[in-house]
Amino acid sequence: MQRHIYDCQQGCPVESTLQIISGKWKSVIIYHLLDGTKRFNDLEKLMSDCSRRMLSLQLKELLADGVISKEVFPSVPVKTTYSLTEFGRTSSRSSHRWNSGGSCTISFIEAKHRFRKCKSSDLLANELKIK
Repeated sequence: MQRHIYDCQQGCPVESTLQIISGKWKSVIIYHLLDGTKRFNDLEKLMSDCSRRMLSLQLKELLADGVISKEVFPSVPVKTTYSLTEFGRTSSRSSHRWNSGGSCTISFIEAKHRFRKCKSSDLLANELKIK
């Protein structure tokens, strides 16, 4: 899949921001790096639903966009760590808002489903009374 790079000269900061954080796992990676530097295997354990290949790809894109930094230590085996850059830390403030907003959204959706379930069971009960 080829990434579309938006021309920021035209002035759409929303599109350029979404380009940087788009991808199923990028915001999750940023969220986990808020706690500090992590090794690849740490991220892999924290994100067990993400394949190794996808994690690697998303990390490469975040590196290319300057959101995270990578440090390689020459040891056996080679130790590689990832951390947020200053740019990544400032964008992580948005992640905090997404996290709290996401919790509210989940609560709202669950309440909506419970309401529908109760409403449909009330309708069913009323139908059984009528018949």
